Amino acid sequence: MIAKFSVFILALYVALSFIFSDFSVSAVLGVLWLCIWCGLVIIQGFLKISKEQYQLTKSDVISAVFPCVVGINVIRSGIFSRTVMYYGIILAVSMLLYILSQEVPNKLIFFTKVVLVSVATVFAIINILYVFFPETIKSTIFSIFSSTSVEYNERILGEGYGIAFGEDVGYTAVMIVVGIGILFISTPKCIVKMRGLLIVLQFFLAFALNVLQRRGEILIGAVALAVTAVIMLISTKKAKMFSAHDKRSFYATILIEFLCIIVAFFSFVAINPNNRIVEMNKTVTEIANQVTDESTDIELENKNSIIDEETSQNESFATEEAQPEENSETSVNEKIESLGNGRIILWKMAWNAFLEKPIFGHGWGFFSRIAPESGNTHATNAHCVYLQLLCETGIVGFLLIGSVFLYFLVSAIVRAFSVGNMTQFINTLVALFLILFMLGEGVVDNSLYYPYWMILISIALILLFKTKEKTNE
Repeated sequence: MIAKFSVFILALYVALSFIFSDFSVSAVLGVLWLCIWCGLVIIQGFLKISKEQYQLTKSDVISAVFPCVVGINVIRSGIFSRTVMYYGIILAVSMLLYILSQEVPNKLIFFTKVVLVSVATVFAIINILYVFFPETIKSTIFSIFSSTSVEYNERILGEGYGIAFGEDVGYTAVMIVVGIGILFISTPKCIVKMRGLLIVLQFFLAFALNVLQRRGEILIGAVALAVTAVIMLISTKKAKMFSAHDKRSFYATILIEFLCIIVAFFSFVAINPNNRIVEMNKTVTEIANQVTDESTDIELENKNSIIDEETSQNESFATEEAQPEENSETSVNEKIESLGNGRIILWKMAWNAFLEKPIFGHGWGFFSRIAPESGNTHATNAHCVYLQLLCETGIVGFLLIGSVFLYFLVSAIVRAFSVGNMTQFINTLVALFLILFMLGEGVVDNSLYYPYWMILISIALILLFKTKEKTNE
């Protein structure tokens, strides 16, 4: 069956999707290519698969709930813009290819990982070179990028980010994090001679991720990787397929990998001490200190008011102190707003819209209509997948979609503790990392609404549910 190659085709699409925007190639061609492949898979499925050979699994049925909920809400809202239609096509095709994939050979999984790591490496190399040769890299990249990509990169470089591909610095950061995750999880399984090379590659990817200065992807990617590593260590300790030597080797490799990523972070901070992550830490510290000082001042003021409330002098003092309190509160709010890059306004808008229609929401794509009211001309979503889901699909849609991804997450964790061979163990952990990263990214961005995330989730589900098990490993 050609369906088993779908995981490789999906990886190629998400890895090379930046070509459609950066080099003035129509995205329609990319979607057409993916749709043609899906059509071939469906045709072959009807011709060659009998009912006895192909049966829907529980995961297939549950995964179908997600595109169905999206489709219903698109019809409800009546929003058939190019963005919504493009997203719907990618979602439908990727989920279909996942469902139609039966048993995927491990060689194809290996090449899928190679594709994802390779594009992450290309993005990393260019961003690292940009640190040391900014003008040269800018002139070279801008000479081959499309005019809209040049305009986009000029804007984000001015805001302190790195070189973005696909006219989306978020996509660029996500692909590098995915590359780091795949390498981190796969390295302990590799032969000893290869581990050093892969760890060095992780260092360069981690350094490049800091160059991009996408705080959300850096922090959430680190948390997702840490959770995955903890599960890896616990399951390794309990697994019977590992010898004592294998376990020691696993532990040592994971420790070295974490140290490598930490060194990459501090290396970048040493080169660029005024980076966005350090600024964020300073702002958070200032807010915490200011809130603590205000709480102390309020307590002291209340005590003084109780002791001297009958004297006019103290009443005057309380009035004079009240004004600075309001100013300091405004200052804290401004700092919090700047820390979130305008997200708090978008979150409030999504929450208020949810309260208007809490049961079924306003329909898929609704928030893009009201996003410009935030004052940010570039905003098209709520930058929080959970709030936007509540806004557009209501409590009903939120619970349906949430239950689907909760099932995926729990399945990945349970499977990590039950698989009986090394290859499937690594594949499960990669899938778990991708799911954790997407769910975490949804707190500060709309991971569920981006087409490239739909491809990555489909790849994760194939790794989790469709890879061929080998009992002789």
